[in-house]
Amino acid sequence: MASWTALNILEDSEDEEVADNTQEIQIEEALKLHQKALKLHSEKEWKAAGDTFEELFRSEIFQQDQTEDALRLRNILYLAYRGYAEFKLDLMKARVNEYSDEEANKIVAQALEWFGEALARDADDGSLWRKTAKLAKRLKSSRLTRFALEAVVSRGLDSALSQSTPLNPEELYATFLLRDTLKETSDEIGLQSKAIEKVGNKSLNPKYKVYLEVYPWLKPSSQITVCTDPEGQYDVLTVSKKNWTAVGVAILDRLQDDDAATDRAVVIQLEGEPLELEIPAPTPVTETAIKVSPDGDVPMADDQEIERPIAARRRSTSTNAKRKGSAVPVDAEGSTRASKRVRNRESNAAAAAAAAITEITPRESVVLEDKLFKTANELFAELGISLGPSSLLKPDLKKEDDEDNGFSISDIFIKDFKSTLVEWDDEKGNVALYGEGINKPDEEILSLQSFTQAAPSATQSQRPSLPADDGLRRWIQRANSQRLQIPELCASFIHALLSSGSSGVARYTAYSWSETLKEVVRTIAESRDGDFERYFQKLRDDLTEGNVPEELIDKEVEVAQSLFELSLDNLSSSERDRNSTELSTNDASPLKLKAVRWGTLVGDLMRFRARDEDSNINLDALTIRYLWANAVLVPFTNPSRDFLLECYDDLKETLIRLENPTIELPNSASMPEISVARADREISKAKTMDFFANIFSSAVQSTDPFEVIEDLEIILEPKIEEYDIDEDGIKNIQEMTKVLETSSVQVKVSLWQKLRDAYNRLGDYSNVLRCRITCMDIIVKELMNPAYSEKSGENRTFILLRAIFWLNETLPGMAEQIIGDPRKLSNLSPELQQMAYTIIPQVLRLLHVYVFFEDAVVSGEITKPTLHSYRMLTTAMNKLLVHCWSMMYLMYRGRVETSTEDESAHIWQEKCIRLAGAVHTEIGIRNLCKLHSRVFLKIALKDILDFEIQGSEPDLVQALKCVYNFDVALDLYDVADHKCDPLKLDRDTALKVFPFVMVLAEKKKSAQVGLKGAMKEAMQTLVDVIGTPSERDKDVAYNTKMLDEYIGSPINPLTFYASFRGGSTPNFVSIRSDYAKVAEKGFFFEYGMSLFLRYKFAKKAQNQDVDDVDDVVKYLRYNLVCGNFQKWKPWYKLGQSYEFQFEDDVTYGAEKINAKRDELAVLERKILHCYAMALGLISDDEDETEDDKAEKCQLYIDFAMQIYSAVRPPLEREAFLVDGYERYCSGADGVFMQRIHGDVSLESALKFAIMLFKRAIKEGSTDWKNYYMIAKCYGKIAKCDGKLEAEPQVILSYLSDSVSQIPLRERGEQVLEPYYKLVASVYKYAKSGQIAIQEAYEQLNANPWLQKNLKDVVQDPVSFTTFARGIHDLLNKIRNLDKQKWHHRMTYRMARIMYDDVEDHDKAHKEISTFFSHKNQLYTIWKPENERPGRHYVYVHQYLLFWIQMLGEVNDKPTLEALVKKLKKAGSTGGCWKQPEVWDKVVITYAKTLRKVNDIGENMETTVYENVTYDEFNTYSQKMEEHYEKSENQKGKMFDILKDTYDLKKLNTGQTKTAIIDDLLTDTYALLYQEVVPDLVAKLSGSTATASPKPGASTNPMSLHNLVDGGESSAGPVNTSVVLAAAHGKIDDYLGRKMTKVLRKDVLQKVNSMFRIIWNTQNSQNAAKLIMAGKDANKESPMEEDLGKGGDIEMKDSPMREKYPEDPASPNSEDADDEGADNSDANITME
Repeated sequence: MASWTALNILEDSEDEEVADNTQEIQIEEALKLHQKALKLHSEKEWKAAGDTFEELFRSEIFQQDQTEDALRLRNILYLAYRGYAEFKLDLMKARVNEYSDEEANKIVAQALEWFGEALARDADDGSLWRKTAKLAKRLKSSRLTRFALEAVVSRGLDSALSQSTPLNPEELYATFLLRDTLKETSDEIGLQSKAIEKVGNKSLNPKYKVYLEVYPWLKPSSQITVCTDPEGQYDVLTVSKKNWTAVGVAILDRLQDDDAATDRAVVIQLEGEPLELEIPAPTPVTETAIKVSPDGDVPMADDQEIERPIAARRRSTSTNAKRKGSAVPVDAEGSTRASKRVRNRESNAAAAAAAAITEITPRESVVLEDKLFKTANELFAELGISLGPSSLLKPDLKKEDDEDNGFSISDIFIKDFKSTLVEWDDEKGNVALYGEGINKPDEEILSLQSFTQAAPSATQSQRPSLPADDGLRRWIQRANSQRLQIPELCASFIHALLSSGSSGVARYTAYSWSETLKEVVRTIAESRDGDFERYFQKLRDDLTEGNVPEELIDKEVEVAQSLFELSLDNLSSSERDRNSTELSTNDASPLKLKAVRWGTLVGDLMRFRARDEDSNINLDALTIRYLWANAVLVPFTNPSRDFLLECYDDLKETLIRLENPTIELPNSASMPEISVARADREISKAKTMDFFANIFSSAVQSTDPFEVIEDLEIILEPKIEEYDIDEDGIKNIQEMTKVLETSSVQVKVSLWQKLRDAYNRLGDYSNVLRCRITCMDIIVKELMNPAYSEKSGENRTFILLRAIFWLNETLPGMAEQIIGDPRKLSNLSPELQQMAYTIIPQVLRLLHVYVFFEDAVVSGEITKPTLHSYRMLTTAMNKLLVHCWSMMYLMYRGRVETSTEDESAHIWQEKCIRLAGAVHTEIGIRNLCKLHSRVFLKIALKDILDFEIQGSEPDLVQALKCVYNFDVALDLYDVADHKCDPLKLDRDTALKVFPFVMVLAEKKKSAQVGLKGAMKEAMQTLVDVIGTPSERDKDVAYNTKMLDEYIGSPINPLTFYASFRGGSTPNFVSIRSDYAKVAEKGFFFEYGMSLFLRYKFAKKAQNQDVDDVDDVVKYLRYNLVCGNFQKWKPWYKLGQSYEFQFEDDVTYGAEKINAKRDELAVLERKILHCYAMALGLISDDEDETEDDKAEKCQLYIDFAMQIYSAVRPPLEREAFLVDGYERYCSGADGVFMQRIHGDVSLESALKFAIMLFKRAIKEGSTDWKNYYMIAKCYGKIAKCDGKLEAEPQVILSYLSDSVSQIPLRERGEQVLEPYYKLVASVYKYAKSGQIAIQEAYEQLNANPWLQKNLKDVVQDPVSFTTFARGIHDLLNKIRNLDKQKWHHRMTYRMARIMYDDVEDHDKAHKEISTFFSHKNQLYTIWKPENERPGRHYVYVHQYLLFWIQMLGEVNDKPTLEALVKKLKKAGSTGGCWKQPEVWDKVVITYAKTLRKVNDIGENMETTVYENVTYDEFNTYSQKMEEHYEKSENQKGKMFDILKDTYDLKKLNTGQTKTAIIDDLLTDTYALLYQEVVPDLVAKLSGSTATASPKPGASTNPMSLHNLVDGGESSAGPVNTSVVLAAAHGKIDDYLGRKMTKVLRKDVLQKVNSMFRIIWNTQNSQNAAKLIMAGKDANKESPMEEDLGKGGDIEMKDSPMREKYPEDPASPNSEDADDEGADNSDANITME
């Protein structure tokens, strides 16, 4: 045997393995969907969770055989069914108040089925059993409740019987619930069971009771109440609503309650009325069941019928129930999903819930205007379309007898809808919202009764609805008096409805019942079918024996015939549920056998009816019904087609012979009408039965859309010439066409819907749109058909509500297609386009009936229905209204656009904008424009932006407000709040909107603060959405680079001066992105300036955050980079923004002035470049406004001011210098480097500034700064080159002109600078002799204000001192005008005059001291409003030098000491301009003052240490250190002087040369050495003085005098050198001599060492105190750590350290050199 295996043969094991792997993959995918659904469920994303669950049930794993026993498969099925049920219940919980009892019970019943499916896969879930019990209890099924609870309890029975094992929580809870259930059903035997006895009458702990009840929010249904009378003789059914339907529902519930006692009588009580019981009549039960009392009853007010879920009432064991599907419905394609109607119901419920959450705010005093209709009719007239008058659609507020009211036949549906809204009830809502009574397309196509004529179904019948008061109360009284048990009560109820009674007409044939009542009757008749059969069999026997009166025969036969027809309804319904056109071939089908039995039984009863003269039964309506019913039964018995044709031919002949009667059976689904036309219809259908079967079976069952299209196209649009069909086929098609022409509208719509679905699956959306338009046309034409007006009111109402239901299904899809791509409509045939243009206006008319009805409700003219179904209708109507107007607008736009020539495009665009505005106003005032993702708003907004029609601004502003909550120009236009939730503005819209916003911004811009409020927010929003250009764009990157190179380059004098005559821009390139358009419109420019203006014109009392200014620079740069580089304003504003940055850098601190001068120079260079470019781009424009001229003048002034500022301190021409900018050059000696060009000289810069100021004056500027700065420029030119560019008189003339140009201010501070400058210049020129004193007086008196203030001043034309005093007084008066005390120049000038000219140093000191009198601040000087930025730091430098000079002259040590500390605190770069120079000055002055005040001689170290060796010095210095280590010895004048000097050295920390400090330090230490060492020597030698000191002797026992002279006093002075030498000589024997001189650095080293030891000792003592106080020394002071390391300890608690920092650098070794000593860190501070 061969050992190999063919490659094309697979082993069975391999197949099984592949199948297992496939199933595993499917289960994994299903689990992922389940997890996703649970996540969405937990997040309460109801719509998304529902869709995910439906997708889960459509997955492949659910299409397999679910009976497999695979564990994972069972698990996923269990999880899916349980999860979906709990999702539905949670959704119901979230909206529990929105559901009626009927809707709630349907959801509960559905969830109960899904719980059952889950338990079938896993029956061990105790919690799920408890939930099942709760749902069953809601549906009043005591048996199912008990079964579910016992399933839990039985599992724990063993543990319940065991005393040692307690029940688990689930079993315990179930036991308590089971006990309560058994008590409710009075089951005494069940209560005696061992499981119940375990708990007995115990109660559950209160804290656990919350876990006992699952779904506590799910309250029991309150429609029907069953109770037992106190004596237990009968059960009382309390019915909440007083109509036949409510009573039937109550009886059916009682019949299906398996736990109810069957031997107890049942009576009925209407809620709110007393229970009426009569004495029971002795009538046998059988007679009671067939007798009906005469009609005569009291009308009842409540005639609304109860709607109850029939599926929840049916028992699953019923043999004639409709065939049930799986727990999840299966559609035609085999996928598990909810039906379309269920999905619509859920989606509508969700929409209504959303509408309830965001309920539209009622509009106050809504005026019912027809502006929209007038506009629309005017615009539509050219297209032959009209909406008609709006008055026809408004509610009829006046009750008039005339029913016509001006309605044409085609407008009857308008009138019907108005009355329907007024008389709205839930039954109407079920039809309009959920399609109740409307078959689904597949059901309608497959139904044998679908191809009918006229009004085939009961709901479409022209018969009136069954009145609530039609004998109901009388029948209840009779039934109660007879004490009927439930079987007899059911029979009596059916008999009352089917029998003709005394009126001669049965309620079954006289009235049209609700669907609920029909289902109730069929269900009761089905459940008691055996009783009815036995009764009529007995009746047949009694008739045979002649025991029945003749007058009862026809009534009983009519009841039997009606039951026969009901059996046919059940049979036909069952066949429809088979989803096949093939009739059942199972002759033994229970339903079929039942129908045959009833047919036979009714036939037997017919023989006993009255006969004519020929002994034939009368051919009355009852006989015809019987014959027709048998003909209906024939197709179910598989007859031949000829036999079926013969049956209907005979019936047709009989009807013709009877003069064509029409018998209508409104409540029969199988035979709703008997007529000749109906017979013809059935004959035609029979002739083409096979063809019908093939076509419709394929259309419904086929999953191939091509096959469905092929089958239905030939029927709906028969074009025989396009098909290859034989003659028989042509005849069949023609016959079918006839059938369809006479078919109901429902059939036609169903066929087109099926065709639409097939095209949709193929993605052929053009044909999908064609099908939808055709459906719409069929629906609308039915309403406008004259046949519609001939129907009964109830029938017309049903047709109208059905049309609304279909519109709600069809129109949104049609709208989405047209809105998504308007070109789809233009691609259709002209016939279809015209069809659409015709039907949409009619739908709009219908919808505006509702709109005007709502307006009347708001105005209080009509009462609005409060039913939930009406709220759902509101949602549907609003949705359709928005969709219809969106479509109508797009269709109108498409039609007028194609019919208008290109050159007149603005005409049709203007028409479109008019229509869009009118529609938006109409739906917006009703708060509807936000619906459906603002579809209409988006269309209208897009057109408004694209068309750019003048005058559309109000519509644009309103649309922006609604869509994006974009508030612009609300004060310019009347904008309404339409209660829209805003969307996030997208970039495309922002690019279209911003030009309009720019126009509005220009109107609303403020000259002081720029944009503000809503306009500022709008601009910010546009900036965020549009974004900024990225340097990833090569063009943007190139232009940015060119801009940076230009503004950062050194200033070339030639090009700089040439800017006055014009200039050229950098070599920029054009930007190709949309940012170029944005910049061209000035968007970046305007937004940048809106941020800048509030800083430009605001007075700032403190440093402002410059981040916004950085943004200004950024956006102004974008403006230039993106293309606006040829305009002068962008360059000018960019220069201004840089200027503001420069001002911030130099105004609020001097750090950058001293430490970052290069950065400031670069920034100042950028300003000059920008101003120069702006100057060069200025052109003489004839159309420029006054504001433009004023701005040009301001450019000249700003540019000139910046030039002057650049050449003056504090930067002093650094921006103009080109040091460091070199280039390679070639010459005779080869390649060499040289500067790229020369500098801008001081003189040239000042002259250029003068030219600019004069240009500003020429252009009309009246700013006083022009004249003021010209005078200053001339003055500085004279200083720089010594030549007079202008005579003093000319300069003073400019200053006088400046004073005259000062604006008068009624309030606030006056401008003082020109006054001061004029007075100071006169004083300066008079002092220098350039003008005479007399001329100086004349210059001053030339000004009226100065003249007035000079009257009190002595004017001596000879004495300069007198003149100086007068100037001092005049400056004082000017200073007094400064209320805020910001101006400081007058004070300094006055001090100099007192110091230099008057020589009154005390007054000078008093004046200048006001700047430095603050305790903590270095100075109190601020920048005045008109002073150049950074200039006051230059003045502070000048003032400080003068102040230090004066302090040194008067030897003011305390003030100098405080000044040193303040300067140290300010740092080396802060405080003022050139602070190191000030520091040098103050340190030197302070050191000199210390020497002078303390009379410290110079070169004392030489004198003291002349005869002292280094060893001796070292020895005694150590003793001094030991001496001063003790705190009690740290005193004495010399020690204090040494300490102050040492502190000064430490404060200096190398900032200035320390020679003078070191000199003072060594001299002071020498004196201290000279003073202390003798005492130390005496102590060392052991000599003491015990006697009292003589007069004149030193009081110090260790003094040199006592040591050497033995205490003898001397009247003369002591020679300290001799004494010190003698002291040294006494210890020569043990010290020895080393002839090494004491050097200066040795002394400095010893000073450092002594103070370091002192400091360490102080720290140790402080640490010990802290430890004793119980504090953590490690946290409070780092002393211990520093000591452990052997290092020095910083003086953390020093007052000096608290005020300013100190450099920690210091050498620790004792042999540090002089430089190191200079940097040591002995931190002794001055007190």
